[in-house]
Amino acid sequence: RGQGGKEARRQEDKDAQLGVGTVLEQHHASNLLIGSTREFVGYDKRATNEGIRAVARHAKNILPILSHVHIIRSFAGLRPYTSDGLPFIGYIGGPEGFLVAAGHEGDGIALAPITGKLMADWVENVKREK
Repeated sequence: RGQGGKEARRQEDKDAQLGVGTVLEQHHASNLLIGSTREFVGYDKRATNEGIRAVARHAKNILPILSHVHIIRSFAGLRPYTSDGLPFIGYIGGPEGFLVAAGHEGDGIALAPITGKLMADWVENVKREK
Protein backbone atom coordinates (compact mmCIF):
# COMPACT_ATOMS: atom_id res chain seq x y z
CA ARG A 1 0.00 0.00 0.00
CA GLY A 2 0.96 3.56 -0.47
CA GLN A 3 0.98 6.35 2.08
CA GLY A 4 -2.82 6.67 1.85
CA GLY A 5 -3.23 3.15 3.24
CA LYS A 6 -1.10 3.99 6.28
CA GLU A 7 -3.13 7.14 6.90
CA ALA A 8 -6.39 5.17 6.64
CA ARG A 9 -5.09 2.62 9.18
CA ARG A 10 -4.08 5.43 11.55
CA GLN A 11 -7.57 6.93 11.24
CA GLU A 12 -9.15 3.51 11.93
CA ASP A 13 -6.97 3.19 15.04
CA LYS A 14 -8.06 6.65 16.26
CA ASP A 15 -11.71 5.78 15.64
CA ALA A 16 -11.29 2.51 17.54
CA GLN A 17 -9.93 4.46 20.53
CA LEU A 18 -13.11 6.56 20.44
CA GLY A 19 -15.21 3.40 20.57
CA VAL A 20 -17.21 4.34 17.48
CA GLY A 21 -20.28 2.22 16.87
CA THR A 22 -22.65 3.13 14.08
CA VAL A 23 -26.33 3.31 14.92
CA LEU A 24 -28.87 4.89 12.58
CA GLU A 25 -32.41 5.64 13.74
CA GLN A 26 -35.05 7.65 11.91
CA HIS A 27 -36.49 10.26 14.19
CA HIS A 28 -39.43 12.65 13.88
CA ALA A 29 -39.48 15.17 11.03
CA SER A 30 -37.47 12.72 8.86
CA ASN A 31 -34.29 13.46 10.80
CA LEU A 32 -31.77 10.71 11.47
CA LEU A 33 -30.22 10.09 14.84
CA ILE A 34 -26.70 8.80 14.17
CA GLY A 35 -24.22 7.65 16.77
CA SER A 36 -22.22 6.84 18.77
CA THR A 37 -18.88 6.85 20.56
CA ARG A 38 -17.60 5.59 23.88
CA GLU A 39 -15.15 8.33 24.73
CA PHE A 40 -13.81 8.41 28.26
CA VAL A 41 -14.03 12.09 29.16
CA GLY A 42 -14.92 12.08 32.85
CA TYR A 43 -18.07 14.07 33.53
CA ASP A 44 -17.86 16.29 30.42
CA LYS A 45 -21.22 15.98 28.67
CA ARG A 46 -20.25 17.83 25.49
CA ALA A 47 -19.91 16.01 22.17
CA THR A 48 -16.34 16.28 20.88
CA ASN A 49 -15.52 17.41 17.35
CA GLU A 50 -13.31 14.34 16.92
CA GLY A 51 -16.17 12.06 17.97
CA ILE A 52 -18.69 13.80 15.69
CA ARG A 53 -16.34 13.48 12.71
CA ALA A 54 -15.67 9.80 13.46
CA VAL A 55 -19.39 9.00 13.69
CA ALA A 56 -20.05 10.88 10.43
CA ARG A 57 -17.23 9.01 8.69
CA HIS A 58 -18.57 5.63 9.77
CA ALA A 59 -22.16 6.50 8.87
CA LYS A 60 -21.09 7.65 5.38
CA ASN A 61 -19.28 4.34 4.86
CA ILE A 62 -22.57 2.52 5.48
CA LEU A 63 -24.83 4.96 3.61
CA PRO A 64 -22.79 7.10 1.19
CA ILE A 65 -25.81 9.35 0.54
CA LEU A 66 -25.24 10.75 4.04
CA SER A 67 -22.33 12.70 2.54
CA HIS A 68 -24.99 15.17 1.37
CA VAL A 69 -26.77 15.80 4.68
CA HIS A 70 -26.12 18.49 7.27
CA ILE A 71 -25.55 17.96 10.97
CA ILE A 72 -28.15 20.06 12.77
CA ARG A 73 -27.21 19.26 16.36
CA SER A 74 -25.09 16.99 18.49
CA PHE A 75 -25.31 15.88 22.08
CA ALA A 76 -23.58 13.59 24.51
CA GLY A 77 -24.47 11.69 27.63
CA LEU A 78 -22.65 9.80 30.32
CA ARG A 79 -22.23 6.04 30.44
CA PRO A 80 -21.17 5.12 33.97
CA TYR A 81 -18.60 2.34 34.13
CA THR A 82 -16.33 0.69 36.66
CA SER A 83 -12.55 0.68 36.57
CA ASP A 84 -12.44 -3.03 35.66
CA GLY A 85 -15.14 -2.67 33.00
CA LEU A 86 -17.56 -4.99 34.81
CA PRO A 87 -20.89 -3.72 36.14
CA PHE A 88 -21.36 -3.67 39.91
CA ILE A 89 -24.33 -5.70 41.06
CA GLY A 90 -25.10 -6.23 44.72
CA TYR A 91 -24.77 -4.78 48.19
CA ILE A 92 -22.44 -1.81 48.67
CA GLY A 93 -22.97 -1.10 52.33
CA GLY A 94 -25.10 1.59 53.84
CA PRO A 95 -28.76 1.07 54.68
CA GLU A 96 -29.86 -2.52 55.15
CA GLY A 97 -31.25 -3.98 51.95
CA PHE A 98 -29.75 -1.29 49.72
CA LEU A 99 -28.65 -3.00 46.51
CA VAL A 100 -27.04 -1.43 43.45
CA ALA A 101 -26.89 -2.38 39.78
CA ALA A 102 -24.69 0.15 38.00
CA GLY A 103 -21.68 0.66 35.79
CA HIS A 104 -22.96 -1.17 32.72
CA GLU A 105 -21.38 1.49 30.46
CA GLY A 106 -23.04 1.27 27.03
CA ASP A 107 -24.42 -2.23 27.58
CA GLY A 108 -27.17 -1.49 30.09
CA ILE A 109 -30.05 -2.39 27.78
CA ALA A 110 -28.39 -5.58 26.56
CA LEU A 111 -27.51 -6.63 30.12
CA ALA A 112 -30.86 -5.61 31.65
CA PRO A 113 -32.42 -9.12 31.62
CA ILE A 114 -29.51 -10.83 33.37
CA THR A 115 -29.06 -7.87 35.73
CA GLY A 116 -32.73 -8.07 36.70
CA LYS A 117 -32.42 -11.82 37.28
CA LEU A 118 -29.29 -11.42 39.42
CA MET A 119 -30.90 -8.66 41.49
CA ALA A 120 -34.09 -10.71 41.97
CA ASP A 121 -32.02 -13.72 43.06
CA TRP A 122 -30.07 -11.52 45.47
CA VAL A 123 -33.25 -10.12 47.05
CA GLU A 124 -34.73 -13.63 47.32
CA ASN A 125 -31.58 -14.93 49.04
CA VAL A 126 -31.61 -12.01 51.51
CA LYS A 127 -35.26 -12.80 52.34
CA ARG A 128 -34.39 -16.48 52.93
CA GLU A 129 -31.55 -15.57 55.30
CA LYS A 130 -33.86 -13.56 57.56
